Amino acid sequence: HTSEEDHGKPMFFGARCLALFGDGRGAYSALSPDGTRCVEVYGEWQVINGHVVIGSSGAKAVHRRVSRYLSEVLENITYEEPVHIPIRELETDFEPPVDLSESIPRGG
Repeated sequence: HTSEEDHGKPMFFGARCLALFGDGRGAYSALSPDGTRCVEVYGEWQVINGHVVIGSSGAKAVHRRVSRYLSEVLENITYEEPVHIPIRELETDFEPPVDLSESIPRGG
């Protein structure tokens, strides 16, 4: 995800990551701008009305409070609706996909 200065709009996320797989499953993770809270959602994805939607068929969402030494799951926080990401944000706010082989660390 890019910073507020790049697009002149408020920054709701410190970082976001989205992975969409060919088998219809996907994962989304977002970190707050101050780095103290995050959400992870995984499950089936689909495109609906120009949005990538994760969770329309019962995705799992995990909310966490994070610090340098601790990651605590916040059990009492849930999403009432699936995660929607406009397709135009995929083009402006996310880096293009890379081949999985480029993501694997190499010894040297």
